[in-house]
Amino acid sequence: MTDAKRTYQANHMANLANASAIKLFHEKGYQGGIGPSFAYSPTYALNADPENQIAADNAEQINADLWMDIYAWGRYPKLVMTYL
Repeated sequence: MTDAKRTYQANHMANLANASAIKLFHEKGYQGGIGPSFAYSPTYALNADPENQIAADNAEQINADLWMDIYAWGRYPKLVMTYL
């Protein structure tokens, strides 16, 4: 990733497009299921050291919750918004 801001902006636009497509699908009353697809891999701490536990939680929020929270709740995690 050479331009993080541009990458996050592009992903935000993709999230908006995804939400619009799902909304239209439901408004038109189409039969079937629709939703986002997400490849998830959990993040684990190296050990029980509290610093490593916090680092793992932060990584989980930035690498996974960033995408899943917008799909499930319609908002980005607070940690991610602080980071951005």
